[in-house]
Amino acid sequence: MRDRTEQVIARLRAAILDGSLPGADGVLPAQGALAERFGVSRTVVREAMVHLAAQGLIVVEQGRRARVRGDDPAERAASLGAMIALGSWALDDLLVARRLVEGECAAAAADAGTVALRPTIEAYRAATTRREALRADRAFHDAIADGSGNPVLALLYRSLADAIAEQQRETHDRSEVTWVLRDHQRIAGAIRRKDGAAARRAMHRHIDRVREALAPG
Repeated sequence: MRDRTEQVIARLRAAILDGSLPGADGVLPAQGALAERFGVSRTVVREAMVHLAAQGLIVVEQGRRARVRGDDPAERAASLGAMIALGSWALDDLLVARRLVEGECAAAAADAGTVALRPTIEAYRAATTRREALRADRAFHDAIADGSGNPVLALLYRSLADAIAEQQRETHDRSEVTWVLRDHQRIAGAIRRKDGAAARRAMHRHIDRVREALAPG
């Protein structure tokens, strides 16, 4: 499949650059139409689009047809998030990437020293359903990403977190609440002390525990 994907990448790129694709509105044909045009499966077309989006040539967004990218920075951000969302990534690969990104978010948030995490911790403590727990957990991590002061890190974090959320279990284990709260408190404490190195380590340990909790079996 790799050879076919590379062939479609080359042919689709050439069609875009020579003007034969897309139409006047900049929107590419649907994946099914492109699959028929190139004589391949939709999966191959989808993979080719992810690669072309990574190269900055097109924009892919969930629920919309791909289009040739303009120069709007917001389009680049949307494309990056869609690439992660649309890719067939292994859960552990996503978590390893999130570990790196969130470690830096935590360190940067500690340096900035402006993020307030207590309300999100208390919300997690009070959660009685899986949905409430996930919402409070997400609010905690969102606050750290936003508190980093780095919009690129925040974008990477959110794209990864959204992709991971699609694969998370729907059960609510009370034993999980105990260690998540403890981890959150350690991360928050390091950020409050403005100890960037400690915040990074605490976040790394937390994501490692999440990887263990979400591992198959």
